[in-house]
Amino acid sequence: MDRETALAAHRRRLTFVVALALAILAASGVTAQQAAALETYIHGGIDTCGVCHQDEHSNWPPTNEKCLTCHGDYDVADTSLTCWTCHTPGQDMSGARSDAACTATCHLVDGATITHAAHADRSAPCTACHSLSASVTEANGSPHHTFSPPVPTVASFLPGSGVAGSTVTVTGTGFVRVVAVAFGGVAATRFHVGSETQLTATVPAGATTGAIAVTTVGGSATSATGFTVLPSQAAPTVATFFPLSSLAGSTVTVTGAGFAGATSVTFNGAAAAFTVVSDTQLTVVVPADATTGPIAVTGPGGVGTSPASFTVLMVVTSDLTLRAGPTSIALGRSVKATGLLTPVSLAGSKVRLTVQRKNAGAWVTVRTVSVTTKASGAYGWTYKPGRRGTYHVRASIAATATRTSARTKWVAFSVK
Repeated sequence: MDRETALAAHRRRLTFVVALALAILAASGVTAQQAAALETYIHGGIDTCGVCHQDEHSNWPPTNEKCLTCHGDYDVADTSLTCWTCHTPGQDMSGARSDAACTATCHLVDGATITHAAHADRSAPCTACHSLSASVTEANGSPHHTFSPPVPTVASFLPGSGVAGSTVTVTGTGFVRVVAVAFGGVAATRFHVGSETQLTATVPAGATTGAIAVTTVGGSATSATGFTVLPSQAAPTVATFFPLSSLAGSTVTVTGAGFAGATSVTFNGAAAAFTVVSDTQLTVVVPADATTGPIAVTGPGGVGTSPASFTVLMVVTSDLTLRAGPTSIALGRSVKATGLLTPVSLAGSKVRLTVQRKNAGAWVTVRTVSVTTKASGAYGWTYKPGRRGTYHVRASIAATATRTSARTKWVAFSVK
């Protein structure tokens, strides 16, 4: 294919793509002229299509719900009508489309004859005699704008007091199109209308004790009683705790400041049961699921965390082994008892060795000694019997708060 033929084919493809794009726009109700102006189209300062059009730009024209986002005071009572029926939302926002409004089906007899016979020939525009004002308060205002917002009332609120930043639930009536909520004259920057009878608002910074006011497009109302703004509290401070380590279920004393009104205490994130002794002291029970980490106290003013970590101790299961030999020796010789204590975390623990000799059919303890395990958990002891006879030896370890008890079986040896 030569260069001229290739360029011609490219131009045909480009023409087809442009035609297809314009056809798609036309199918969605957008003309070629409108499409060309989309980049510069601005409606009352709005330059984002999605504000007015459903699905960004594919749903044309705008629905009533979209129009009322900004023009909320002019609701349309008749659901068969749309804002688009009478108004052209142009770049200059220039009121009603008088031609479309006057020739709308509702103004015609049998959908064909203009109701007002005096100007059946349309020699004079409707606006020459009739006001098309959108104001519901003006005489001759549009009969379709029938929305009359109720005047709100404020019946109650909970809680009756709180600090800045706390949430208050307000109940009443007429909470339709709420535009402001104020505490003692200070506007709340955050509020949410749940229904026509209830809303929640965040007490703003700088609010003072006073009535709660709710303002809607229908009017304003204030509460009969005042909301008490409490002084903001500082976050709790955790200075020390004792003991520094313990098992789950044990009690820990925490000292610091700002504990009055504490709402929770955690050990490395695990919630614990606690008692407020005073503004500077708490007693807390280490929870079963606690792990080693900081202790945190939460109050109305925030969260305070200990600078040091509390160590949660675990109960270790002890295990002992024991061997003794030779199993038969002559008087004057020695027996070596050796063994191992596990896990190695118990290294340095004391192991007790007990030696008994059989006398007249009964076992009598002849020697008891404690030995310290090495870093590996190994231990050993040498015993020299003073008499002939039958002997046995056993190793044991006592239970503590962090380990279980353990003991070996009796290991026999004899002296001849």
